[in-house]
Amino acid sequence: MYNMSQLTACLIVTALIVPLAQMHNIEDVAWVSIFGTVGMLLAMVVVVAKLVAIYATSPPAAPTELVATGQGLNSALVGAMDIAFAFGGQINWMRYITTMRQRNKFATAASLTTGFMTCVYLVISVTGYSVFGAGIDVHKPISSVVGQDVWSIVMNAGIFLHCIIAYQVNVNVWCSLLLQLTNPK
Repeated sequence: MYNMSQLTACLIVTALIVPLAQMHNIEDVAWVSIFGTVGMLLAMVVVVAKLVAIYATSPPAAPTELVATGQGLNSALVGAMDIAFAFGGQINWMRYITTMRQRNKFATAASLTTGFMTCVYLVISVTGYSVFGAGIDVHKPISSVVGQDVWSIVMNAGIFLHCIIAYQVNVNVWCSLLLQLTNPK
C-alpha cells in the first residue's frame, strides 16, 4: 500500500518508542499498556467482522481438514514459536505481582485473562479457518489475507499501536534488567 524503506520505518518506530521508554514506574507502563490492548482488541474485532462478511457473501474457498497436512517440520516449529511469542509477555508478570496490593489475587487474574484470550484467539482462528479452509496462505497473518479497505487501515493501525506499546514495555523490561545486573542493591 505504502512504499517505505526499512530504514525509514525503523526511524519512525524508534522516534515513537524513545519517549515512551522514559517511563520507569510499572504503574505508568501499565496505563500505557491499556492503549496497546485496546489497539489489539480493535484489530481483532475488525478481523472477525471482515471474516464474517467474507463468509456471508461467498462460500469457503477450500474444504477444511481436521489437521493441516503436508506443512513439514518448519511450519510446525513456526507454529510452536508463535505460541511461545504469544506468551512472551509473561516475563512482566513477576513485576506486576510485586506491585499488586493483594498479591494472592494474581493467580486468579492470570487465569481469567489467559482463559479469556484463549477464547478470543479460538474464535478468530475458527472463523478464519471456516472462511478460508485449508487454502489459507499460512505464510501471512490473517490480517493480511482479508482484503485491503478502510477497515484494514483501522485494523493495521490497531496492530501498530499494540506493537509500539509492546516494544515500549520490552525496552522497559530490558532496561530494568540491565540496571539490576549492573547496579545490584
